[in-house]
Amino acid sequence: MWPFTKKRTLADMGIFNGLTDFHSHILPGVDDGVKTMEESLAILDRYEKLGMKTVWLTPHIMEDVPNRTVDLKERFNDLCRSYKGGLTLHLGAENMLDNLFE
Repeated sequence: MWPFTKKRTLADMGIFNGLTDFHSHILPGVDDGVKTMEESLAILDRYEKLGMKTVWLTPHIMEDVPNRTVDLKERFNDLCRSYKGGLTLHLGAENMLDNLFE
């Protein structure tokens, strides 16, 4: 087999090892991202298998998606209780500079 024909993926090369995802929509059911807890857990499992270490969950906060901090914290805590893997999870937000922004 020619060495030039072997396909290697980025995951095979270890490019994700130790990576932090600073922008994700993995918090279930709060914006245009993941809809269910099962989907969230599957994505986190895949991230961990790729070698990632940290994920920031950054749901939208804007007029069209008026998430409240208290609700996001509750969803985040639910996800943390359900997730049994080794990733470090943090809650952040993607804030739109619109009329809702304070």
